[in-house]
Amino acid sequence: MNSNFNHLEHLNSTVALFLGFFLTILGIFWLLSSQDLDAQGLSRPLPFTFGAVTCYLALSQTLTAFMHEYLIGVESVIKTALSIHAANTGSLSFSEDNLILVLVFIGGAIWSLTTYIAPIMISYKSPITQQQRRWVVGYYLALQIPIYWVYAQVWNIQYAATDPPLNSLHIFALQFFQPLLWF
Repeated sequence: MNSNFNHLEHLNSTVALFLGFFLTILGIFWLLSSQDLDAQGLSRPLPFTFGAVTCYLALSQTLTAFMHEYLIGVESVIKTALSIHAANTGSLSFSEDNLILVLVFIGGAIWSLTTYIAPIMISYKSPITQQQRRWVVGYYLALQIPIYWVYAQVWNIQYAATDPPLNSLHIFALQFFQPLLWF
């Protein structure tokens, strides 16, 4: 194996972390700009809401990177441990697939919470008008679409060498449900 192929293994996680970092900086910008006090001494709720939903999207990208990277490692460790256990005892006491499935389910629940539930709650509870809520939803989608498009391209690059390449539009659509790609 050449060294470029070894780095390719970490491409998805690296891009997700980069996007998470970018989104964190953007979220902090919005949160800090919300602190420009208005005439009554109150912070502005619309920039605060933009910052909050941006930070939740940053958290979901960081979670994606973590889950992708560490599920690969956990699966490798479990396979090694199971083979050692089977060699010593002649039987397996638990299923590797069940453990991975539980970890993906937990990670997927947290990912769904940070990607969709929390931004919806923030937008709903924020003291903004209905028109401003539409702007927040549009902004959130305007962030997700290019980020998930980039991530879909990276997915195709990383896995084109081992699997038959999938339709880019299909991979892009799956990005909105990233835990399905962690298996």
